[in-house]
Amino acid sequence: MLSVNLNKRLPKVLIIVLMTAILMAVSSASIYGNIAKPEFYQKFMDLGNKYLQEGKYQEAILEFTKAIKIEAKSTGARVGAAKGYIGISDLPNAEKLLREAQTIDPKNEALLLEMIDILKDLAPQTAYEMLQIYLKLTDGMELSDPMRALLDSSIEKPVIPQLQPAPGAYVQPIVVTLNSDKTRLGHVYYYTADGNEPDKSSAQYQAPIPINEGSVTIKVIGYNPSDELTEVFTAQYSIDPQLKQLVEAIFDEAQKVYDNTTEGNDIGNSVPGAKEEFMNAITKGKELFDNPILTVGQTQEINNYLKGALDNFKLKIIEPCDKTALNNVIEKAKKVMASSVEGSQDGQIKPGSKKILNNQIEAATKVATDILTRQSTADSAASNLQAAIKAFENSRVRVVVNPDGTNFTYGFKTLMGDAKSRTFTGRFTVVTTGTAHLYRADKKIYKGDTGTIKIQLTRRDNSVTTYATETWDKDKSSVLTRGTWYAEYNGADNTFKLYPEGGSDSADRFVGTYINGKMTGKVYLSGVGYCMDFTAQ
Repeated sequence: MLSVNLNKRLPKVLIIVLMTAILMAVSSASIYGNIAKPEFYQKFMDLGNKYLQEGKYQEAILEFTKAIKIEAKSTGARVGAAKGYIGISDLPNAEKLLREAQTIDPKNEALLLEMIDILKDLAPQTAYEMLQIYLKLTDGMELSDPMRALLDSSIEKPVIPQLQPAPGAYVQPIVVTLNSDKTRLGHVYYYTADGNEPDKSSAQYQAPIPINEGSVTIKVIGYNPSDELTEVFTAQYSIDPQLKQLVEAIFDEAQKVYDNTTEGNDIGNSVPGAKEEFMNAITKGKELFDNPILTVGQTQEINNYLKGALDNFKLKIIEPCDKTALNNVIEKAKKVMASSVEGSQDGQIKPGSKKILNNQIEAATKVATDILTRQSTADSAASNLQAAIKAFENSRVRVVVNPDGTNFTYGFKTLMGDAKSRTFTGRFTVVTTGTAHLYRADKKIYKGDTGTIKIQLTRRDNSVTTYATETWDKDKSSVLTRGTWYAEYNGADNTFKLYPEGGSDSADRFVGTYINGKMTGKVYLSGVGYCMDFTAQ
């Protein structure tokens, strides 16, 4: 059998080299472990904190767990991992890690304050128990101001926290949170979402309450560590998605109208600048609509705003419009005005009438020259101007002849003869007809529109004197005169009075009312007073 003696076969130098290499390898492993361990720990901590800030809670939990494997007693890694678990709504694991952290370093006040801040709203009982553990371990030591404030808050009477968002009607799912005005350590809140009265057997508030649809009644009650309790607070919430869908449909329509419209001066184009204005309105509406918490009232305001912007943009799109009739009436009005002279002579126009007609012409011209005018607007403007022309013509002064041969001026003021005889021993009568037939100086017939009033005096010998024949406008105040006589009518209360110029209440006169074509009143004579009643139909 062949045997080999290494001591004899291998040179002594080689043995020394091998031994040295082995020793160096062992030494390097030890050095590497001592250096790499804190290096990787810090890397895992930094990554965990980064993921927390980015809201990547699962990734954060994984990195902090790696850090704990390197540093088994790391309280910072446990606090970070607990925050990650809270981010994914895993409160039991978060509480477990924070209790472990307190067990590792139970007298660390800064650590305790950080953990209480994490748990005070989500797990107030756990936070309160952790404070009690600290107080037992530090019995006899003077408490810092923050610790004293926490202890004092725990014995305050419980107060219902503010519910956010506020109770009301919303258009999309929301989550309701309970927010206290200050920390009250150990105060616990219970709630129901089915309308039943809450107590300690109800759900404990530890996370936002989701409201996804329909109408929900939330009732909340609070307790402090001494079992003092609040009154039950009731909040009503409702979710109505239909209005939101309506606004979304208007957004879609607005975008389509915008995309399918080109600016220009042709039919179907929008006028220059309209699209930019409209897009600004759409953008503003979307900014408001992107709010994740929208009440029904806010959504209705957005709906009205956007619908108004859409309607306004449509009005700035050029539509077909036939303005021939309007332009013809404008030319007619201009000719009538140009051929007329203001004054008090027969055929002249009442002073001020031309200015009134010119204003109407300018308004109609503005409509006619606007490329955005709609057909209904053009037709209405033509009708209004035609009426203005008619009113202008009606303001012309005309000289007419009365049946008794007395001339007087007919128009905005009427002067009737200069008869001086005032023997009123007969009876007054008022005669009306449906259409006025007045004889002009040129013997042509002029037909009035509102009927006539004929004022007559019948003497004892049955002779009749006609004092006035005049168109009577029952919708306006009128004044008629003949020598020393006046006739007044007040359209506001349908009253009229006939009296001599300068006459007093004791002078010859008759007064009455004019309603629905019927005159009724009383006749008064000078020196006699009330004489008789009269009626004219």
